[in-house]
Amino acid sequence: MLFLPRIGDEVLVSFIEGDPDQPVVTGNLYNAADMPPYALPASAAISTIRSTGTIGQPTQINELMFDDTAGSNLFKIQAARDLNVTAAHDTTFSVGNNLKATVTGSAALVAGTSLTIQAGTQTIFNGPVSVGTLSATNTIYVDANAQNNGTVTPGLIFGGTGSSEGIGSKRTAGGNQYGLDFLISGSSRMSIANSGNVGIGTNMPIYPLEMGSGAYCSAAGVWTSVSDRNAKENFASIAPGDVLAKVVALPITQWKYKIEANDIKHIGPVAQDFHTAFGLGDSDTAIGTVDESGVALAAIQGLNQKLIAKDAEIKNLKARLEKLEQLMMGKAGSAN
Repeated sequence: MLFLPRIGDEVLVSFIEGDPDQPVVTGNLYNAADMPPYALPASAAISTIRSTGTIGQPTQINELMFDDTAGSNLFKIQAARDLNVTAAHDTTFSVGNNLKATVTGSAALVAGTSLTIQAGTQTIFNGPVSVGTLSATNTIYVDANAQNNGTVTPGLIFGGTGSSEGIGSKRTAGGNQYGLDFLISGSSRMSIANSGNVGIGTNMPIYPLEMGSGAYCSAAGVWTSVSDRNAKENFASIAPGDVLAKVVALPITQWKYKIEANDIKHIGPVAQDFHTAFGLGDSDTAIGTVDESGVALAAIQGLNQKLIAKDAEIKNLKARLEKLEQLMMGKAGSAN
């Protein structure tokens, strides 16, 4: 360990074998003009290795201080400017109570392979994450300055350079500003507007829930399906009477869903019977509302056809009855 005295220091000099031509500085001394850095005897438990600064900057000191005062023991490191710590292998910090780090400028924590941050038993982070520095190995990247060459800008990106999967903010651009877009392959798949409206397949929803197909749920909770003629094809006529006959034969029961409470009840068919009867939709475990309502309307038309036929039959029977009554009245008059 080597300490070089500074200009103005009072030093203790020894001489090798008493030879005045071989002086050796063996220590520094304090005097009335150069007092110890800690007052005595109040700081008798403090030991220090401390530089004295320079003539131009006497207060810019470096220090290792050891305070062995019972109950307030302290080890302090002070750097006049920069502090560099280098370990050829491992470095371990073990803190028995609290740890606080205050940085007035910028801070960087760089790990060559992996970085883990854990609070208690919960792992807050374990893997490649970056903020403002994009690389091909990033698993999650916060792109605050639109540096990504994908389309999630600015936002939270999952993946590395060129990735286009993430959550994008509309804080700085777009017709629906201050909203969020959920993007996959560079395209918005779901959007949450600043009003709280949610769009799936559309990035400017005007209803609480709106689909790219045009279907939506209103603020009152009414679901509206797409029924535009221009959205349909393969039109074919049906026989309402046949539909009515199938509805009459369709088992209708009371039931509840397995996940519901026992006091909840519903009435209707099961999807398997409905699909067997009408062959509508793409599943035999679900019933489309458009199919159920379409069947109901067709059955009503079939019922109306039966009523029209019944009305015609009744009208014919009434005419025949009137003729019979007239015939009977004629015979009764002839008898008199």
